[in-house]
Amino acid sequence: MGITLTIIFSVLFLCLWLFSAKMAFLFVVIARTTVDAVGPSFPLIGIKGGFNTIELQEVSAVALLLLELVTLVDLLWVRRIKFPDYAWVGMIFITLLFVGGARTHSNLSGYSECLRAVTWVMIIVILPQLINTWKDVQQFIVAGCIAILIPILGAFYSIITGYKVGAYYGQMMGGLAGLKDIQGWHQSPPNLGVLVASLTPFLLYQISVIKKWPLERLLYVLLLFVSTYVVYRTYNRISLLALAVQCAVFALIIKPTKKKPLLIAAGIFVVWLLAFKMDVITIKKQDFNFAEMKGESSIFQRMTFWVIVTEGWIKSGWSQRLLGHGIHAVKQLTWGKSAHNDFFNMLYDAGLVPLMIYLGFLGMITRRMWKLRKRCYNQLPVRALACAGISILISSMLIANTMRFLYSLSWMIYIAIFISLCLGACNILEKNGRINIEEEKDVVMPSMAEKSTGKACRSTADAV
Repeated sequence: MGITLTIIFSVLFLCLWLFSAKMAFLFVVIARTTVDAVGPSFPLIGIKGGFNTIELQEVSAVALLLLELVTLVDLLWVRRIKFPDYAWVGMIFITLLFVGGARTHSNLSGYSECLRAVTWVMIIVILPQLINTWKDVQQFIVAGCIAILIPILGAFYSIITGYKVGAYYGQMMGGLAGLKDIQGWHQSPPNLGVLVASLTPFLLYQISVIKKWPLERLLYVLLLFVSTYVVYRTYNRISLLALAVQCAVFALIIKPTKKKPLLIAAGIFVVWLLAFKMDVITIKKQDFNFAEMKGESSIFQRMTFWVIVTEGWIKSGWSQRLLGHGIHAVKQLTWGKSAHNDFFNMLYDAGLVPLMIYLGFLGMITRRMWKLRKRCYNQLPVRALACAGISILISSMLIANTMRFLYSLSWMIYIAIFISLCLGACNILEKNGRINIEEEKDVVMPSMAEKSTGKACRSTADAV
């Protein structure tokens, strides 16, 4: 069944690709949300009361990888596009990661783990090269806003009908149901909460740039509150914190003032205090009990994992320090659990060399987005795009440091897509405007707000 589904997904993606590579990736934005929100137990498969042996998430990842490889060949050898430095660093990283997938220390395939990371990193490498106009950027922004409706509507559909959205992932995590057991909304798996949180930069961007239609702006603000409510009701504390940090960072850097840091800090403190008061967040004795919580529930226990993994890496040989012990090797140190941290997990499994390349990759794309914000500070649409990209990357590090996001295709695909839009904006400047984003000067860009009202957008060259 997994092979059949993979073929169906691949043919569909490639048919769209023949029409337009950009349209194929646009389809991914919507399709991925549906896959993660609903899970692989679809009636059309013909399995009643059961689940597939192969996750639909993995199936769609294989199809996405095929789409990316075909696009990569087209860009490099047919169109002969010159890739920026960060793209080459990203490709070096995923090559090392996939090579390391051959070494695994469990019954699970190392390649399936690598596949999740490879596919979203490849999006950051490829998608910016397909963003040629501001209309392209706007299409993806709209697609992201549509995508965030899917898990939200699925949540309320669950309340009405009793269908357990996300129940499959809950079953994987020891019998938990989806969306806090639907009617009671408790004990939800984290996937859905993080999925919703990772889609919010699309809303933040729209809220900041729409000026001429107050009602439309109000609707986006309302949708942001609803999405926050869904994250809260899935009781994923890290997702809620990441969402708060994302909004705070965005508000802080889009237009910095001296009073903003104090106001934001006070706001987060009040929200956090209310969260404890309303029993949204609780600290219990069992959080520090390895036997009762099975060694992975609290941040205290995860920090203990990080210490154990670090000590194991220090005691390793030089070859293992540099190139790792192999995928899933951390589980031999942590009672079958991951380190719940991208960087510690990669340090022990993949080694110091891939970790440093990965950090370099993140640093290069962050620097490029910050340069975009600085050079186009006087142009709100471009500044808002860069600020949203920076804020989602920073907030996602919270998840990386308490859960995992390198291997989580569920939510990382949207973070990758939004970052790609920022990098695509840099390409528009450099290709159409004939301006190096690294130059020390302000850049005037065409207004994306004008595009939303149907006005003709000037070319970048004319704007400059």
